[in-house]
Amino acid sequence: MTLATAILLLVLSVVFVSCNDYTEPVLPVIDYRLMIVDSIGVEDGDSNCIIGLPVKVSFTPDGNVAVLDRMKHGIYIYSIQGEFITKIGREGEGPGEFIRPSGFSFYPDGELLVSDLNSITFFDSSLTYIDRISPDPGVGVITALNDRSFFGSSRQLETDEDELSFVYSYGRWNGEIEQLVEFYTTSVSASTIVPPEDGKIHESDSRIYSCVSAATGRGFFAESSREEFSIVGFESDGTQFLHIQDNDFQRVRKSKAEIQFEADKMNSIWSTVFGSTTSSNFEYVPNPYKPAISGMFVDHEERLWVQLGYYSRMVFRVYDMNGIILFHAMLDFPGEEINFNSWKVTGDGYGFLGFDRRPVDAVRVYIMELQEN
Repeated sequence: MTLATAILLLVLSVVFVSCNDYTEPVLPVIDYRLMIVDSIGVEDGDSNCIIGLPVKVSFTPDGNVAVLDRMKHGIYIYSIQGEFITKIGREGEGPGEFIRPSGFSFYPDGELLVSDLNSITFFDSSLTYIDRISPDPGVGVITALNDRSFFGSSRQLETDEDELSFVYSYGRWNGEIEQLVEFYTTSVSASTIVPPEDGKIHESDSRIYSCVSAATGRGFFAESSREEFSIVGFESDGTQFLHIQDNDFQRVRKSKAEIQFEADKMNSIWSTVFGSTTSSNFEYVPNPYKPAISGMFVDHEERLWVQLGYYSRMVFRVYDMNGIILFHAMLDFPGEEINFNSWKVTGDGYGFLGFDRRPVDAVRVYIMELQEN
């Protein structure tokens, strides 16, 4: 074989691989593993244990598990063993009822805040209805804070030079739903949420992907970016105290199988929610690149867990409040390989919880514990 022939074959092989194959980024050193020890949710049986469309999960202050199910318009409380305990709310506009619930959080004493399409509802520590406030614009609850305020977000429609945009504001609100501090704002053109004429709905890359808060009131924000790895942190008074950047980040292209899996999964969900006749008019088009960050949460030790979106496995990089990397952790998932970018994970002193926001089969909430590798 001549030198020229060898070089030609090498070039062709590189082109073939770059166009048709997928190279998994090298994993960091994994210091800990999240081990699944139990799960909540069944495919058939007790209707209280069949989870429809989970939006958020968390531990209650006494160590039970709370699941906000938007499809069933309520919060379901389970024991750590998965036994159903009680349900909070139902569909409606009366006291203690919800329309498309979107968020909830417990204060340390057990009092509960729940946000839905139009209001925020308050429950006491025995989960008895207290009051409901309907702010304008509406406010979504993210985290109840130690000082009795809460971290949340609002959305309102604004006009700028004849263009309509949804403006999202993130900050702290008090019990009267008055905004105390604004941390961060971002806007999305209203045109991006209107289905185009060709019916192809592209995966959005133009808004905050993840925003979380510690119980102390610190807030953290990460853009839904395929181009850079960036996290901004704010003190409870709105002062920026942290900016984490990974200058070594390089975007990673999804494999063809991953793109097809995401498209089929979303189209299946639309068919279930909207019906096959309506959903057949639209087609979900995933972004060809993986996000740098696909989720975050702050644990009970005020450590920031960042899910790295560019791995096929669920890998977390864990930072302290100075932006120093403490360790890496990875979920030890016993099932088939799946796309973990649609998962949502949280954790506190009772352990860790996770679920798939776009499940293919029966929805389950997984109970996990952290073990040293």
